[in-house]
Formats: sequence, structure tokens, C-alpha cells
Amino acid sequence: MFSLLSLGGRLRTVIVVLVVAGLLIGAAVAPVAIGLTERDTPTIAVIPVEGSIDGASATAVTAQMERARADPSVAAVVLVVNSPGGAASASETQYLAAKRLAEEKPVVASVDAIAASGAYYTIAPADEIYVKPASIVGSVGVLAPLPTKVEPNNI
Repeated sequence: MFSLLSLGGRLRTVIVVLVVAGLLIGAAVAPVAIGLTERDTPTIAVIPVEGSIDGASATAVTAQMERARADPSVAAVVLVVNSPGGAASASETQYLAAKRLAEEKPVVASVDAIAASGAYYTIAPADEIYVKPASIVGSVGVLAPLPTKVEPNNI
């Protein structure tokens, strides 16, 4: 029968050698593993364009587009749209921001239910526009009643 005491010295030596070998291998591999995790992975920014477009909503959407355009980690932008449009000047503000963004980064638009009027104008500069079959997309234009006829008077 073997004595544990006689193996104890050899066992300790083997354990010490294995621990030192593990530390050396870990020290050699750690910089490679850390380098793999520290790589900059591109980000896809998602910007919602929802509801009626007015001055406040256009300011918010435009600010998000400008942040995405200025951020070097953002590789592309997806505009997720569900809007009937809105004010002409606010829509133009969003359009111009989308145009500046599309000149520097890929822009893709995804229409949920509706992208009409100013919302359609906003996504026009996108590289690609994806819609559902039942989505309403396009420029509706301006609907207004005809003015009433006014007869000239003799005043």
C-alpha cells in the first residue's frame, strides 16, 4: 500500500507546476481575449417617427438624427414610421435632417401602418423603404374645400 505522505511531496510539486503553467498560459492568452472583447462593434440606431408631425416632434426626431449622424459608432439608421404627417415646416425640417443623415450613413425606413404626407417626405431620402402590404404610404397632398363664390359688389 502506498503512503499518502510519500506521494504528498510529489503531488504538491505537480500541483505547483500545473498552477504555474495555468498562470503562464492565462497571461499569454488574456491580451488576445481582451482584444476580442474591446473591438468596436457597429451600432444600428433606431429612430421612431410616430404620430402627427409638429414643431416639438420634429425637433425631437431631428435631434436624434443629428446625434446618430455625429456618432462614429453608429453604422446605419433605421427610421420606424407610423405617422399621418403634419405641419409643412416641421416635415421639411425632418426631411432635411434625414437627407443630411443619408448623405453620410445608410438609412433604411420601415413603415408600420402609415407614412403619409410629411412622414413620407421624411423617409424619402432613405436608401430603402420597407412597408407592410396594408400600409398606407405616399404624399396625400392638401385637402380643402373649394372657396365659396363671391359675387362682385358695387361698393
